[in-house]
Amino acid sequence: MAAFSDWRNKRAFRRAQARAEKLFRKTGTPHMVCGFLRNGEPEYFVVPKDIDEEQLRETVFALRNGRPMNQAEKLFDLAMSGELVRTAERVIEHYLQREDPISEYLSQETVTDAAA
Repeated sequence: MAAFSDWRNKRAFRRAQARAEKLFRKTGTPHMVCGFLRNGEPEYFVVPKDIDEEQLRETVFALRNGRPMNQAEKLFDLAMSGELVRTAERVIEHYLQREDPISEYLSQETVTDAAA
């Protein structure tokens, strides 16, 4: 039985590779084959090679669940992937590199309040 399962898996992967090559010829954009397990069976799909990690996770979620992520699921995904922490670190670092980040932030707030 394992031999049949292996054969089906290889065949599905070859089909996905062929789709990736066909898309490359058609669009000129390189594509790659990705996969995940659904009920213990591998399922393959094709995405552009330049897709970012967040888009890839959203694509896999939609394929697994038959619907896109809602806002709470996106936030949870960002937290679990570490992207939320990395973004916060970049924002904090950006403000700390300024000469006087607190005064600058407060002056922006005052300008915004005065405009309203």
